[in-house]
Amino acid sequence: MKWIKEKEPMWNESRENIIGNNPCAFNLSKIEMEAPLSGDWWTLLNDTNETLGYGWIKYEENDAELSISIHKNHQNKGVGTEILRKLEIEALNKGFKKTVTVVRECNPTGKEAINWLYKQDYKAIWPGINSYLSKEIACKYLSITNITLEKELK
Repeated sequence: MKWIKEKEPMWNESRENIIGNNPCAFNLSKIEMEAPLSGDWWTLLNDTNETLGYGWIKYEENDAELSISIHKNHQNKGVGTEILRKLEIEALNKGFKKTVTVVRECNPTGKEAINWLYKQDYKAIWPGINSYLSKEIACKYLSITNITLEKELK
């Protein structure tokens, strides 16, 4: 597999095919072809240069926000885990000790995403509360608000 950082990321047909069914996962809506994209973008390709999925990082002051999207034909095959791990390594290499991801209320597979992220050692946080939400509570509140999950990197 090839892990490629994009120099000038833009919305294109490949992204449309992979992310287009769930643009709210990246907080994208009604984006035009060839529009430039913010943040750092990576592409995971297989040995025949087929795009398996995308990873995105936006670096904040204290953490790195991550998001991923996997081609529907490659879901549930470890590709998402591979992309997530690679993004976490990128964040660690830049000196970040924590990553966050936001599962948006509009995400049709949001509950599945929360369950998967808990398996990857992410925990849901609630602004202003110094404790984590259970996976069940996070899934319940997803119907009314976005859920932020975080992970301490080691």
